[in-house]
Order: sequence, then C-alpha cells, then structure tokens
Amino acid sequence: MKLTNTKPVLEIAAHSLSSAINAQAGGADRIELCTALQTGGLTPSIGLIELIKEHIEIPVHVLIRPRVGNFKYDSREVTEMIRSITRCKEAGVEGVVLGCLTDQYEVDRPVMTDLTDASQGMDITFHRAFDLTHDPYKSLEVIIDLKFDRVLTSGQQIRVTGGIEIVKDLVQMAKGEISIMPGAGVNQFNAKKIIVETGCSEIHASAKKERSSVVKPSLVAMMGGGPLSKIWETDTEEVRAIRAAIDSL
Repeated sequence: MKLTNTKPVLEIAAHSLSSAINAQAGGADRIELCTALQTGGLTPSIGLIELIKEHIEIPVHVLIRPRVGNFKYDSREVTEMIRSITRCKEAGVEGVVLGCLTDQYEVDRPVMTDLTDASQGMDITFHRAFDLTHDPYKSLEVIIDLKFDRVLTSGQQIRVTGGIEIVKDLVQMAKGEISIMPGAGVNQFNAKKIIVETGCSEIHASAKKERSSVVKPSLVAMMGGGPLSKIWETDTEEVRAIRAAIDSL
C-alpha cells in the first residue's frame, strides 16, 4: 500500500464514548478504541464498540489485547483475539490494532499470520509491542511482509521525543509502503516538530485530562486500581490544538 496522504492524519486513543465524541469534535481523523487506557489499553466490550459505531462518523480502530502483561499469547488467548476481531468486523469496525511477540522479543510471525488472516478486509496496525522488540528494523521487515498498514511506535523510548532518530530511520526504511505512526507523549507543543523531524504522515495521541468525579476522594483502591476519584477523558481542546498545530505544516 503506497501512502498518498498530504495532510497529516491525527489518531486519538479513546476509552469511552465521551472520549470518542470529544476526539471527533476536536478534529481527530480516526479513533483507536480501547478500555483500561491506564494499563496501556485492552480490548473494549462489544457493547462499547457498537455504541461508538452508532455515534462516531470517523473511522474506528479497535485494540485487540486480551490482558495486561507481556505480548506472548497462548493458543486460547489467540482464539479469543480472533473471536474479538470477528466481532469487530461484524460491528462494522474499520480496523484493528494488534501485536504479538515471541519469548525472544521478536514478532511472532505464525500468530500474527493467524490474526491478520482473520482481519482480512480491515485496516491493520501493529501496536507498541513493537517498541519491545530487540531489532526494530528486522521487526519492521516482518511487519511489512505481513501486510500491515502501519506501526505505532515511540522509537523504543518511553516518549517518542526521545526516539525521534529511530522513528525517522523507520520512516525512511518503510519508503511509503507502510505508515510509521509516532505516539507516546504527543501533545500540541511537540506534534508539529515530531512530524517535521521524522517525515511521518500520521501521528497518535491520547490528549487526555483528568476530570472531576462525584465519588468522594479516597485512599482506598478498588481491585488493585487507582483511587475511585480519578477519571481520565479525551480533552476536545487539546485535540483541537494538536489538529491546528499539524494543519499549520
């Protein structure tokens, strides 16, 4: 797939209907839908997926990740992921976001082949499991061979601003056949610079902020999570500011 975009694409990670609506209102081109964003994201419920598709007009890509932890999955987890992909396809979802690794931190080609076969007809993104691979350049070759549409990466750093050189190298290596999409720590102040320095055609951000909760603040956590008073939501104004920044290119 040869990339022809002239205007940078803005993808926003959202984990609720409100966040997705805010992202669209702010000018996002696409939603990456997940749940439990604070854990790096998990596959959302089919109920949320269907609700999002009823309210959102821009494309929706769903994260397929069955649990927290590493990205090495057993056969039962792979079956679960294939069923999730099938449900997404039935719900009219435009794309899925995948990523599986071996014990040696290489792209798990056999498992990824099964998942991409199940995703035929959908847009496919390899997520930030990529940033854990031992050799990002060899991994990109495998991902291109598997016919992915894009890779989401921070350049193997905590924040993409620290991985600019690797992202730039990956963009040059991809030669427009696959999109290299920078993410992690993208905001209105650095989005334009990241695009200019890497030569990417897409960029990913969460643009989230903490909003007030009606729950009384407490030091008690539920089920190993954070305080009940903390709720994160996509900020329409932050999305709009990122949109304006990259549109000024």
